[in-house]
Amino acid sequence: MKIHFTGSRGVSMRCLMQIASSDGHTVTGSDILHNGHNAQNVHGADMLIYTTAAGADNCEILKATQLGIPVLERAQYLGTVSRNYKNVIAVSGSHGKTTTTAILYEIFKAKKPTVHLGGDYSALPSPVGGKQFFIAEACEYKRGFLHLNPSLCVVLNSELDHTDYYRSEEDIFDAFRTFCAQSESAVVFGDDPRLAALAQKNGYITFGFSHGLDYTAKNIVLQSGGGYAFDIFAQGDFLTHAAIRVQGRHNILNALAAAAAAGVYGIPPKKIAEGIAAYSGVNRRNEFLGEVNGARIFSDYAHHPTELAALVSGAREAGIERLIIVFQPHTYSRTKNMAEQFAQSLSQADAVYLTPVYAAREKPQRGVTSASILKKIPHGKARYYTSFSKLSKHLSGIIKKNDTVIFTGAGTVDLLARKFTATAFP
Repeated sequence: MKIHFTGSRGVSMRCLMQIASSDGHTVTGSDILHNGHNAQNVHGADMLIYTTAAGADNCEILKATQLGIPVLERAQYLGTVSRNYKNVIAVSGSHGKTTTTAILYEIFKAKKPTVHLGGDYSALPSPVGGKQFFIAEACEYKRGFLHLNPSLCVVLNSELDHTDYYRSEEDIFDAFRTFCAQSESAVVFGDDPRLAALAQKNGYITFGFSHGLDYTAKNIVLQSGGGYAFDIFAQGDFLTHAAIRVQGRHNILNALAAAAAAGVYGIPPKKIAEGIAAYSGVNRRNEFLGEVNGARIFSDYAHHPTELAALVSGAREAGIERLIIVFQPHTYSRTKNMAEQFAQSLSQADAVYLTPVYAAREKPQRGVTSASILKKIPHGKARYYTSFSKLSKHLSGIIKKNDTVIFTGAGTVDLLARKFTATAFP
């Protein structure tokens, strides 16, 4: 079968293309950021897979429909692919999916799992493995993860996000509740009262920091240079000592979720600890890029208020002297609906620089800009630059030794971060 992928540069799509190729299919792809889209690309294809970023008016989708070629959205195809595997572990949640999926890969590595990731993890040489285990990052956007019927689902959290689709906290929680119900078993975040109640009602496995959960961490010690050492307890009994090399206590929770999932499949405690220790960090998750004027420059993917708060908290715990955040808001709907929460999280940094909103799949909304956030941050702490070059020039003039600058967001801000680090805009 010949399968064409529209939006082929995305990490998830690249994973699916490699898996499809390994299954014997002929694979082609196009992306707006590389050679663009062309209706001629779909001729001869037996199926077209597209990302949600490609609108209904995309020329390739329209041509495929006209020619009677089956058209599937990425999440639908992921569900189809997953049915080829004996055990499917699907990792969901508003935050932490990529990190937890990568940790699970390290824990299960000896079993040669096939892995579907939404972020670049350099320690993963190929997503293609055997047919016994499929470890998949499962996105909640537009309830896309409901195309999966996993052996085990992991719910890391269920906070409101994707406000262009979900109407309320209850709306998105309903999606996660349904996801759990169509899974054979579930591991859920027990520190969330709603998820804890759901677990108690259905016999799901829980993890978190609270007393009485199935998997929890004790004796947490901050390591020099970042990361943590801690003891994992399962059902109240000591399971193993573990250490994770990345900063931010939320990553202890990600490790606990992975440990709980591994426990379902009888992975020995020693292998769980070794997998957690092997995790080296996903690209754009507090990724160190280099130094400029003695300041350390990082790139991160945080684009939700809770993620930003965790980013700042982790930096503070690591003893950072002056923290500067360069934030690119992602989508107009999220910027509009969460401006207050963004401002609260960003205000914990020492200085904040905002760039224009990255539209992603959305059209501009009248009156919605990064200024929506700026005006809610204490006066004098934040600035809004519509020009990347002017922002970079200003930054290179004010940062100094021992400063930490984190460029963050789910859009093109990573490109700015790398260009800034490489050139320093003297």
